[in-house]
Amino acid sequence: MLGLLGLFQFSSIEFARLAGLLLFQLFGLGGVALFVLRRDRNSLSSAENRTINWISLSFLLILPFLATDFTRGTMLDLPVRLGGVAVLGLCWLSIAMNRSGLRAWDTLRGFGIVIVMTTLLSIIVSGIVPMDIRSGVQVMAIILSALMLLAIWQAAIALRIEDRQLIALREIADADGQGPQASLALLRRAAGSPDAILVEEADLADMNLNDLRANFTTTPVQQLGATDDEQVNWLFSRFDATHAVFLSGTPLRVVMLNSPDIVDQDSTGVALRAVQRMAWVLMNEGQA
Repeated sequence: MLGLLGLFQFSSIEFARLAGLLLFQLFGLGGVALFVLRRDRNSLSSAENRTINWISLSFLLILPFLATDFTRGTMLDLPVRLGGVAVLGLCWLSIAMNRSGLRAWDTLRGFGIVIVMTTLLSIIVSGIVPMDIRSGVQVMAIILSALMLLAIWQAAIALRIEDRQLIALREIADADGQGPQASLALLRRAAGSPDAILVEEADLADMNLNDLRANFTTTPVQQLGATDDEQVNWLFSRFDATHAVFLSGTPLRVVMLNSPDIVDQDSTGVALRAVQRMAWVLMNEGQA
């Protein structure tokens, strides 16, 4: 009913409609909070309890922002509606919920840092460009939204890296079988490269195998753009790959991967090197 009234422009009842909508949402959230507080924690797993705690924290953080959507026509009427900022905060928390190593207080401190930085930047801008209070609030909302988008982007990248590490660890733990095909299958799954190619020694007959073998013995995982070896770079060009993974020296076997999101200098590169070690074991010893 309150939603239907919003379709019609009745200025005489607008304040009452907003107040009713606010009370309706507050009662609904209050009921949810009551159920959360009275839940049987022992009947839930630690992960489920942690998720509920995250959701509860998210509501506490975004409620002040959502309240600004109901201040139109009152003494507290703001020139911006911060409900959108609240949605950004919810997105940030939803990403944090999937990062098992992150505690609730870590994200809470992150929110605090964003608020402090927003305040400082707003003060600096207002000192450079004189503006009234309404304009200052609008500038603050824009800065806050930009900082939260940056935080969401960084959190999403961190989550993707952690997922890549988890996949690599799971594949290493579940590795089975032996021989080149088992090693190839392991690398395909762990690196997220289903089109990975196993290059046999016969395919490298026109190359200096001794130099190539010595190069891969020194650096078992090679990345495109990180080596000056002409033969390795030619392999990258021939197979349209970003990584070359050493499997065995006699006979010489190399797996060519196309995984541009794996970077040698960060944890994804470390995970790939760990997978390479397991693939080498499956290839040469037949045991995990």
